Amino acid sequence: MAFKEKIKENIFTSSVLLIISIPSVAVIILMFSSPHFIAGDQGLNAPFFWSLAGTFLSYCGLIFSSYAVYELRIISKRAYYKIRAPEICRELDDVINKMNLMHHLKISECERPLIITKIPTILISIKRFDNKALTKKAEDLNTLFNTINEQLNKANKSTIMKNLNNYWDFFGGISTMLDEIREYNKHLGAL
Repeated sequence: MAFKEKIKENIFTSSVLLIISIPSVAVIILMFSSPHFIAGDQGLNAPFFWSLAGTFLSYCGLIFSSYAVYELRIISKRAYYKIRAPEICRELDDVINKMNLMHHLKISECERPLIITKIPTILISIKRFDNKALTKKAEDLNTLFNTINEQLNKANKSTIMKNLNNYWDFFGGISTMLDEIREYNKHLGAL
């Protein structure tokens, strides 16, 4: 994963340099090939060069400011992840433990409001991370959760939790999500 991020970083840096160099080279070639097109009737004089230098420096400033905004966005997303990840891991751990304890209970004996209110909030928080794989997995888990929630509403109160369709799929998905968040957190710590 670090290799892919380095490649993305190198491609982005190269594209910034291309954005700066292509117009500069085009102006220089145009200036020497047909100076009357660039400078008009005044010719190539000192004010023209100062104007050209000022324009080029403002253009570079715009490009570097855009690059700084981009990097700041990446840093803020990493900081958000590092702040929220431990809390989300604790919440996911709590949900896993509760689901592990509830699997042999009847629906009427379970702490149903806890699961119904807590899981969607956790999945929404995970979707805010800047990680496409985690976002996709959270969407899949949300679909599974909605299926289980519908079954809870329709099922008989004496039905055992583990007999609900997708209960163990959802449990396994939550466990995998927890492992992936912890692994991604370690990866960000290495950067």
